[in-house]
Amino acid sequence: MAVCLTPEWPIVLTVIVLIAGGMTRSMQFTTLNTLAYSDIPKSQMSDANSLFNSASQLSNALAITLSALCVRAGQSLTEWANLPGGTEYRLAFVMMAMFALIGMLDARRLPQDAAAHLLKKDKG
Repeated sequence: MAVCLTPEWPIVLTVIVLIAGGMTRSMQFTTLNTLAYSDIPKSQMSDANSLFNSASQLSNALAITLSALCVRAGQSLTEWANLPGGTEYRLAFVMMAMFALIGMLDARRLPQDAAAHLLKKDKG
């Protein structure tokens, strides 16, 4: 039983899933980019922007490398277990999802009021 997007899915359902995925990623990136600069004084914003952009480029390169390694590991597992073709990509997506879950576990260690100061309105 495959619960992944396949060519047999109705086009309307595929479009709905893709739009929902795009919207949630957009909201996530907007939130993360806002939080990245939330504690930076205005006098250091330029330096912080340069550092953040460099770190983002490095993270993108690392993600591409990790994805390629996951696909290769999926190929090895598929050959070893004699699984049908195309399984290597499904295994790679599962492996990448595991890495994303590890990041979420790390975020759960934050205190409950970690960003409370961002919700306070300035009185002035």
